[in-house]
Amino acid sequence: MITILFTNTLVMAEGKKMKKENLSDEADAVIRKAMEDADKLFRDNPDLFRDIPINKMSVRQALESDNPLENIRNEMGERETQKLFSLLYAAIMEVNSAGAGILFDRYGKEEIETMYNHYSYFGAGLFCEAIDKMRGFIKEKLGETYSDDEFFKLCDTKEYVAIDREITLRYEEMCEEMEQALIAFVRYNIEQLENNMGKVVNSTHESETD
Repeated sequence: MITILFTNTLVMAEGKKMKKENLSDEADAVIRKAMEDADKLFRDNPDLFRDIPINKMSVRQALESDNPLENIRNEMGERETQKLFSLLYAAIMEVNSAGAGILFDRYGKEEIETMYNHYSYFGAGLFCEAIDKMRGFIKEKLGETYSDDEFFKLCDTKEYVAIDREITLRYEEMCEEMEQALIAFVRYNIEQLENNMGKVVNSTHESETD
């Protein structure tokens, strides 16, 4: 299961508190000056570290690693297949964090449809069932088009909460299916993800030129 990393906000806040309590004004000024100098250095030299080798990993290597999907995500760029992978990966992270219902708050209809089509193709049935159930309920209550305010009001209803809770109960199993489906997507599109060249091959066996 992909591990979600949370920011160390509390630790940073505590660190700032300790700095204010324990450092003299003079020491604080020295630290602030060093930070300003570093910022200026990077602004004046944007290519400073461009030629320094980075420990990068190929997609094929990432597939054999302990955390393949996260490692592949770290190698993705702006080509269409790579952006598609990033969207599908984001769907897993969202479902793992708050359940499939959160996607309707975070993404538009076209993005959800893209997620649905690719996960359906690669066998993530639980995800597709959840999306079908949620979309059906929203359509029944609001129709095909609705405003953000209308959707947010619907989210506060007991019916919506009940459906959201129902589809979230199996989120762990759902995420496992999605991860396996995304691995299959990667293997299917390995060349496009790996070398970033040529035509984009998508899950409907169509191709398009970037």
